[in-house]
Amino acid sequence: MSSPVQSSPVQSSPVQSKILIIAILIVSHAYCVGVGAYRIFPFGLLQTAKRMILNSSSSDRILGPYYFQKKTHLETLQQRPIVMIGDSITDGCEWSELLNRQDISNRGIGGDTTFGVLGRIESILKMNPQKAFLMIGTNDLSRDIPASEVIENTKLIINGLQKINCQVFVQSILFVKSEQVKKNQDISIVNKAVKDACETTGAKYIDLNTTLAPQGFLDPSITNDGLHLMGDGYQRWKKEIEKYL
Repeated sequence: MSSPVQSSPVQSSPVQSKILIIAILIVSHAYCVGVGAYRIFPFGLLQTAKRMILNSSSSDRILGPYYFQKKTHLETLQQRPIVMIGDSITDGCEWSELLNRQDISNRGIGGDTTFGVLGRIESILKMNPQKAFLMIGTNDLSRDIPASEVIENTKLIINGLQKINCQVFVQSILFVKSEQVKKNQDISIVNKAVKDACETTGAKYIDLNTTLAPQGFLDPSITNDGLHLMGDGYQRWKKEIEKYL
């Protein structure tokens, strides 16, 4: 006698999930148009979600499992008035010890992008920070995301933080090693546009490259891979921002 066929739980297919999310985006989009707020926050966040959905890669491939591990961890931690936002360069620093302060939250996530920050901006806004120091974009450029999108996403992040009356300090994307000429050129384009956006919005732009990459590429004495910082690099960074704390 054959054994009865075991029924497996019904699971939504990736196609069904995409259809559902796109439907939500359409409804949200229609709402924003209806209230005459087409461009207000979080419209950009919805656009970001749409780009990620339409991308052939999954979210895990775009941002990596560490992003989601760290994101959920950070969401459970204590709220503090000063927040450091960024990727592995921010993630890699012990900010409270470096700056000898206990009112700083490190919200850097290794491998993060401007899309990733937008994807977790709501949890940062819930912290209601008084000051935010942002450095993001180098991973976008490494993944061939156009400079125009990095600039637009950075503006959306600034806008979101300013909506809660947070004082925003945008730090320049750090130049990388001298051999990566094209990337350094792209970084210059993004930094210039973001600096202009800061002047328009009232955010403070901090040019860290003046100290960390004075020759147009990251100082070899403060990095061991041409991208990330070693101890002396963070000490230089500290001197540039402690005046704003």
